[in-house]
Amino acid sequence: MSKKAFFLAEIISVIFSVILFFLAKQHAISAMLATFVLLAVSAYFFPVRLFLQPIIQINLVSGILLSANLATGIILLFVQMELLALIFTALNFVFLLYLLFSAGQIKVSKQSYQTTVLLHFLCFFLFN
Repeated sequence: MSKKAFFLAEIISVIFSVILFFLAKQHAISAMLATFVLLAVSAYFFPVRLFLQPIIQINLVSGILLSANLATGIILLFVQMELLALIFTALNFVFLLYLLFSAGQIKVSKQSYQTTVLLHFLCFFLFN
């Protein structure tokens, strides 16, 4: 698979996870189904993704943060913890600000940078 296909698969997996999380919170689908999908996508972003991409600090932090966001989504399916959602939304926002202000200094391809920004932006919709 090409890099473009990997980036597209990552974006689609996060969009699919957000939709499943929303449907599970609305009790339209089983929470267990959403749990398994969120867990699989979370496991992809950390550690599986690190084996597929070069280990750069930005990829490492991004993978850990995306994985933690999706794992937090699993917790929020079963327990109402608004503070936890707020903390991870704030962490995502701070990471996006870091990416924005250090865009010229990051040594990744333009497509990888854009995909990372888009993935973290999509995670805002996970908890809202």
